[in-house]
Amino acid sequence: MAEVMSLNDYLSIGKSHSEKEDHPLTPTFKAEGKELIGLEGRIGINNSPLKHQAYNKVLWHLWGNPSEIKGKFKVIGTDLKSGKQEPVLLVNSEGKEKTWEYEGHYTQPNLRAAKTIPSALWFDTPGK
Repeated sequence: MAEVMSLNDYLSIGKSHSEKEDHPLTPTFKAEGKELIGLEGRIGINNSPLKHQAYNKVLWHLWGNPSEIKGKFKVIGTDLKSGKQEPVLLVNSEGKEKTWEYEGHYTQPNLRAAKTIPSALWFDTPGK
């Protein structure tokens, strides 16, 4: 059975430490000179601001055994105050229709990651 990785488990992004008292920010790390946020050796994205009410292009870097990185890719957005979960992956860059997951359209290795997967993210509300 494939392991499921959740943003809740690995990434807490978009706010300063003072704004996220009970939810510390995910650490950053370097890969081939680029600063990423995530879990070193597992999953990471570029450490750049994500905007609400805007198209956010994100390339996910996944480390591990390439033969085990397959199948659907799911991202769950969680409001840390209310606990409400919602999809944040955009179906396409032309609109605001969201989905919970992408079919596994993984791409070539980058930054020494085993695989990458491009995505478009949309956040309805700010991370505050």
